[in-house]
Amino acid sequence: MVVDAATNYRPYSPISIDRNAKGFFELLVRKYPQGQFSSQLARMEPGDQATFFGPVASRFEYRRGATPQIGLVAAGTGITPMWQVIQAALADSTDTTRLSLVYASKSPSSILLKGELDRAAAEHPDRLRICFLVSQPDPAPSGGTRMVEWEALPAGVQLGRIDEHVLRAHLPAAPDSARTERLEDACHVLVCGPDSMIRDLCGPRARDGGVQPGPGGAMQARHPAIGGVLRNLGYRSSQVTWL
Repeated sequence: MVVDAATNYRPYSPISIDRNAKGFFELLVRKYPQGQFSSQLARMEPGDQATFFGPVASRFEYRRGATPQIGLVAAGTGITPMWQVIQAALADSTDTTRLSLVYASKSPSSILLKGELDRAAAEHPDRLRICFLVSQPDPAPSGGTRMVEWEALPAGVQLGRIDEHVLRAHLPAAPDSARTERLEDACHVLVCGPDSMIRDLCGPRARDGGVQPGPGGAMQARHPAIGGVLRNLGYRSSQVTWL
């Protein structure tokens, strides 16, 4: 997390996974015009200092062999924790976990980590599949006319939004409860993006937050029952984690 002088903070997911790189990590931060932290970070020059603390426990920790298939659904900067998982899985030559990523952005030029993701998919075609979605193409260079002209979409990028049809086509299928003894072992789905997307895919209570009593009276983070589009597709609460 990044902390400012007023002790406000923002969580960020490092995009580097080398745990042996002592004193070094990489962040991917998109600058927003009114972004309190992103604007400060964007103004920093070599030699400037910022305060960080962590690591902060994640709701999901990747473990080789925990499940044969993982579906990843991301929008915007929600790609950063997904990129962590992808790197961790593909870095292990003995790992056989198959990954399916659905990643939505506003336009082709706003797709973060596009080059890295394309290279990973090209190097591991049997383990990583990617569906890039955009709301609109990039505008073509101005030709002096008032009409807006659009560039052709890059290969592998399509117009669309994250909906039930797209997820059914690209995510691992939810297992049949009548045939699978442990549903959570069959596949897992990770979701990260704007709150509106989280609620749409995982249910209206997916961002409730807070804590509740756990075993022995200890407090633990709440994880409300799955709802929304993913429930309609047949996934259970034990198979979905929103980040």
